[in-house]
Amino acid sequence: YYPLGFVQLLDASLAEVFAVESCHVLRSGEYNQSTHSLITCGGSQIHRWEFVKGNRELRLNKDGITVPASLLSGQEVTSLHLEVKKSRSQRCFATVHRSVLVYCLFSGELLASLKNAHAREVTCVYYSRVLKMLCTASRAGTIHVWDDSYNLQQTFVGHAGAVNAIQPYPHGPLIVTASNDETIRVWNLLNSTEVDRIPTGHPVDGLVAHANVDTFVSCSPACIDIWKMNYLYNLLTPMNINICHLHSTQHPEVPMRLVVECSDAVIRITSPECGDVLNVALLPLKTKVISTVYEAQAERLHVLTSSGVVEQFDSSCDPPAKQLRPWPVEEIGEVTAICLYEYVMDKEAVHIASAEDRWLAVALDGGHTGHPGSMEKTMLFAGNCRGQLMVIGRRKKMHKAFTVKGHSSPVHRIVCSPKLDRLVSASDADRNVCIWRVFPYCEEALSLLRRVVLVYPPSQLAICQQRLCIVWGHKATADYSLQMYDLLSKERFTHSPDVDHSDSIVTVTTLDSLGLVASASVAGEIRVWTLENELVRIVHLNATPQAVAFCSYEGDIALAIDGHIYKIKSSMYLPRQMVQMTLAATMAKCGIERGRPMDSRIEQMAEEDQVRLVGLATTARGYTPAVLDNETASLEGTDEWREEQLQRRLGEQQLLERDLELEQLRDGTYGFERKTTKLTMKQKTAALKALHSELAVHSHPRAAIASYDAFSADDSAGGVFLTEVQEATHVPALANMNKFFPPLSSFEPPYPVAPDGYIPNSVVLKDMRKSLKDQQAADEWKLKPLTDEQLAALASADEPVVEDEEEEEDEVPATNTGYLDRLQKAMKQELKEKTPEPTPPPTPPPEPVKERVVKPKKPIVKLIAPKAKPKSPPPPSPSPPPPKEPTPPPSPPPRQKLPQFIRRELHRTFIPEFFPGADEYVSSMRAVRSRCTTLIALRIKKKH
Repeated sequence: YYPLGFVQLLDASLAEVFAVESCHVLRSGEYNQSTHSLITCGGSQIHRWEFVKGNRELRLNKDGITVPASLLSGQEVTSLHLEVKKSRSQRCFATVHRSVLVYCLFSGELLASLKNAHAREVTCVYYSRVLKMLCTASRAGTIHVWDDSYNLQQTFVGHAGAVNAIQPYPHGPLIVTASNDETIRVWNLLNSTEVDRIPTGHPVDGLVAHANVDTFVSCSPACIDIWKMNYLYNLLTPMNINICHLHSTQHPEVPMRLVVECSDAVIRITSPECGDVLNVALLPLKTKVISTVYEAQAERLHVLTSSGVVEQFDSSCDPPAKQLRPWPVEEIGEVTAICLYEYVMDKEAVHIASAEDRWLAVALDGGHTGHPGSMEKTMLFAGNCRGQLMVIGRRKKMHKAFTVKGHSSPVHRIVCSPKLDRLVSASDADRNVCIWRVFPYCEEALSLLRRVVLVYPPSQLAICQQRLCIVWGHKATADYSLQMYDLLSKERFTHSPDVDHSDSIVTVTTLDSLGLVASASVAGEIRVWTLENELVRIVHLNATPQAVAFCSYEGDIALAIDGHIYKIKSSMYLPRQMVQMTLAATMAKCGIERGRPMDSRIEQMAEEDQVRLVGLATTARGYTPAVLDNETASLEGTDEWREEQLQRRLGEQQLLERDLELEQLRDGTYGFERKTTKLTMKQKTAALKALHSELAVHSHPRAAIASYDAFSADDSAGGVFLTEVQEATHVPALANMNKFFPPLSSFEPPYPVAPDGYIPNSVVLKDMRKSLKDQQAADEWKLKPLTDEQLAALASADEPVVEDEEEEEDEVPATNTGYLDRLQKAMKQELKEKTPEPTPPPTPPPEPVKERVVKPKKPIVKLIAPKAKPKSPPPPSPSPPPPKEPTPPPSPPPRQKLPQFIRRELHRTFIPEFFPGADEYVSSMRAVRSRCTTLIALRIKKKH
C-alpha cells in the first residue's frame, strides 16, 4: 500500500502480479479470508476490493463505509483489523487518533466507539475470537486489553517506545508485539505476564504471524527478519475447557492412556501418542468429580463424585461410554476416596520359575487348563468418612468384602503399589499416613504395617517403585516440600530447602520405568526428581499448569494449560545420559490408538449434554476434538453458526416450496383452495369490536371548528359597526374550516368581515346569505344620487327641528337595503340592553304647559333653468364698462354644537378613516336628527 492510492500484489517469489491505482488515500489494509476480498482504509473511508478475472485484477466495491465527521474530529482512519469470522456479523476495528471504532463489515453499522482509549494516538489493534478480547496499542508503549463488552480488563506496560504491531502467537492465549524500542515481546492474556523478550537491534515497524505456523516475520526500514519459534511443549489435545486432574494408566499389557477430568463433568480418555479422544463419560451437569480410577484391561471407569456416590461406565463401546449401575450407597456408605489395585504377574519370570519348581507349576495351574495370567488380581479399595478402609467385592453386585478402621477422621487419599503389595492412606485432619500390607487372595486383605505422623497434612501422595512421595505445604511459612520414604527399608530421603518449590504444588506424578518423580507448582515450573530425592531439572513453562502426568515410558510429560493438553518430549528436559539410557533400554511402547466413530445414541441425549460435546468432532479417523484455539477455525458448533444454519435451511425450504408451486402452475395441477380455519368465539368477538371501532371512527367524520374567530369584543359602548372591508381571501382561518359553510369567495360580491364586532362570525355570515333573487333585485335597484339643487336645499335649512330621538328614527324613510335594516335593529337592541334605566327623580310641582309653536315647512321649489333664446348677430361691441368690485362671499353659518351621542360616534376609529372631515361636515348640517340620519348622510357624501 502507498499513501497515493496504489495497491501492488506480489507472488511468492516477490514478483509483481498486478498493480491497481486508487483515487483514495490508503493508510492500511487487510485481507478478509471469509469473503476473499481486500479491506483498506484511508481518510474517512473504509473500502472493499473484490478479486475478479481469476484473481488477476482488483475492483473497488461501491459498498464502502464512510466515517462521520463527528467521529473523525479532523483526523483520519490510520489502521484497521478484521475479526476472523465466517458470518454476516463480522466486525471491523478501525483506529482514529486516540479512539477505536467498531463497524459491522457487511451492514456498515457503527456497533461501538471507544473514545480516548489511550492517552496518545492508537497505533494498532487486534481481536482474539477465542478469548473474546480486544487488544489496542499506542505510541506511549502501553497495551490495553478489553473484553467483548469493551470494558478495560488489563494493561501491559514494558515497551519503551511506540508499539507498531500486534499479532497472535501461533499457540496458546498469547500475543506478540513489536516496538520502536528494538524489542519483540510475547504477552500472556490469561495471567497478564510477559512471557518472552526478543532483542532485534533495530526498531520494528511491522509484524506478521499466523496461527499454527512456527515462523513470523518482522520488518524494519533496514531489513526483513524471519524468526523461527522453538517450543518446549506442543499441543497434543485441544479441549477448550478447564482441566481439573490428569493421570495415566501403566498396565503392561494395555497401551498407555490418559484420563482427563474436566470441569464440565465430563471424563475424557485420550491417546498420549496422537491426542485422539478414545471415549467420553458424561456425568450430570454441575457434578463435582473428586477422584477417578480406570481399569485399562477391562475398560471400566469408576468416578467418585462430591455426593459420595461412585458412578461406573463401560468404555469398551463406541463413545459416549455406557453408564452402568452405581455403587450401592445403602451397603457401602458414603465414599471419600477410591484406589485401583491391579496385580499383574510377570509371565516370563513365572515361566522360568515354574520350570525349575514343579510344585509352583501345579499351584499356578490349580487344576485348570489355565496359564500364569489366571493368577492376576484386580481389586478396588475405598475410604469413607468414618476413617475406614473397604475392599469392594464384585461377585453379582458391588458390596463391602472387607472393612478395617485406619483413621479417626475421613480418609482423603489412597495410593497403592501392586508390585510391593503396599497400600498407603492419609487423612488431612489427624495428619497420619498409614502403610498397609495387601493380601490380594485373602478375605482379610489389609494389614497395618506402620503409621507416620506428619507436621503438616499431606496434599499429594504417590508411589514410584519402592519410594513413597509425600507433598505438603504451609502458606504461613511458605514451606512447600517433597519428601520420600522407602517402603521396605523405612529410610527417609530429603533435599536442601533451597531447591524446594516457591509456591503451592499443584500435582505430582511418577514413572516406574525410569524412576522419575515430577512435581508442578503454581509458579509455572516443573521440577524433576530422582528416587534419591535429588533435583534433575527445572522446567519453566511461563504458564500455570493445571495438571501434570507422564504419558510415555520414555519420560514424555503431558500437562494441562489453559484448557488444553500439551506434551513435552523427554529429550527437551532430560539430561543427555538419561536420554541415552532410554534409547538403549528395552521398554514397552505405547501403541497408537485412534478415536472411535460416534455412536448413534448421541442423538437421543439431552440438549445440554450435546452442547458439552460441541468441541468434539467426528472425523474420518475417529472421534477427535476440534481445534478451537485456532483463530482461523470456523464457527461450526457455536450458537451463531446454528442460527445461521437454521435460517439457511428455512430459506432453502421456502425456495423448494416456491419451485414446486411454479411447476404445478406450469402443469395445471395447482389446487387453488383456500385453507379456512374455524374461529373461536373469542376471536369473533375481538374482530367485531375492531370492526365497530373502525366504523365509529371513519364512517362519521366530525367537522373540526376552527379555534380562531375573526370577531372580537369591543370595549367601547355602542352597537355593531362596520369597521373594515376585507375579502374572504384575507382571512385564512375561515378558509380552513372543513367546509362548515361555503367560503366567502363564493359570494358575489364578496361580503365584508367585521373583526371588531360583537356578533359571532357564523351568525353574521348566516344573516348575510341571500337567495339568488334577492341578489338580482339588489343589483337592479340602486340608490339614486341627489342633485346639486337638492344638496343645496338640504344645506340651506335654517332652523333645526328638535324632536325625540325615537320619533326622529320613526320618520326615517324605509329603504330596501336589507343589511342596513338589520344593522339598525341590532344597534337599537344593543343600546336598550346597555343603557341603564335612570332612577326617576322626585316629582316637581307641575308647571304651566307652554304651547309648542310649530312652524310650517317651506315648500320645496324645483328650480328650472330658463330656455335659451335664439342667437342674434352680436351688436357692435361698446366700450368696456369699468370693472365692478367683487361681492364678498356670504359668511358661513355658525357651527352647531353637536349632541353628545353624535360626538361619541364621530370619534370612533373607522369614521375618520372612511369619512375624512366628518366632524366639520356634520357640524355644518342645519338639522342633526339622529345617529342613523348622520350615518346615511355621511354615506351619501362618501358616494358622491
